[in-house]
Amino acid sequence: MAIEKKKPTLLQALTPLIALALLLSIGYGVFGLRAEILLLVATSVAGLIAIMLGYSYREIERGIIENMMKGMPAMLMRAQPIWTRRPSGASEKSCDA
Repeated sequence: MAIEKKKPTLLQALTPLIALALLLSIGYGVFGLRAEILLLVATSVAGLIAIMLGYSYREIERGIIENMMKGMPAMLMRAQPIWTRRPSGASEKSCDA
């Protein structure tokens, strides 16, 4: 039994972004809650909307993995200088000793 997948309306597409903005501005800005928890709640909102549109958990998971794989090279290139940098104030001589 295949469930028909629907395209999201503009409101459904914007709901996770609106939820994210509200959660971070009120939850983090006003109440000082941890941002990680608020991001998970906003992600859950997006997941619930995807399920309502007819996507299975497996399809949602596959989409997340594919998009992370696309962005991983850029994240690694950005992170590489962090572990190859010398500490500030270190000279060539002090690193060789």
